[in-house]
Amino acid sequence: MRKERREALAVLQRVVMVLQVYVYLLDGLLLILLLRFFSSFQYLRPQLVMRERSLPGFVRSMTAFQLVCVLAQLFYDTDPSRRRLLVDFVGQEHVPSKVHLFAVDVVLWLIQLMVIALTVEEMHAEADPTRVNRLDTSDAPPPAERASGDDMPLLDPVPPPPPGVLPTTQKPIAVIHWAMLWQDPAAGDR
Repeated sequence: MRKERREALAVLQRVVMVLQVYVYLLDGLLLILLLRFFSSFQYLRPQLVMRERSLPGFVRSMTAFQLVCVLAQLFYDTDPSRRRLLVDFVGQEHVPSKVHLFAVDVVLWLIQLMVIALTVEEMHAEADPTRVNRLDTSDAPPPAERASGDDMPLLDPVPPPPPGVLPTTQKPIAVIHWAMLWQDPAAGDR
């Protein structure tokens, strides 16, 4: 399941980038676009994520950043007659409504939450190869089964399917609970 989760993570990261460019084409705020790209680069790459930060910490900081972006769009002029620095469409008549921009930002925020949850899970799985996600238990080897001479369990014990055979779509690749994104596991139930 880890391979499928990594593929889903890559696709979702591309969707986030496309949505960020789409929002720029609607509002024309280059500074917001650059900040969003920097934030995506910072938060959505497992190699750059600091291992001691918790998932709720990432989610809260991404939510605060998205709120700043939404407020900037609400209070800034998005008139198409305004000149843009990067891309300027001559004769653009469409004026995006604030509700449309807000709706796209909400979709972008939700996808970023999914990406952050998957990224943090992958980061923990890479740091501790013995850690398995509840969804990975069917693919995990028994503890006695080891790679030749290694003390580490095999990461992908199931042989890959033959070429041309698609993996099953009946099993989920991730389970993301809303409470998991906001509640610190160390804090417990309050």
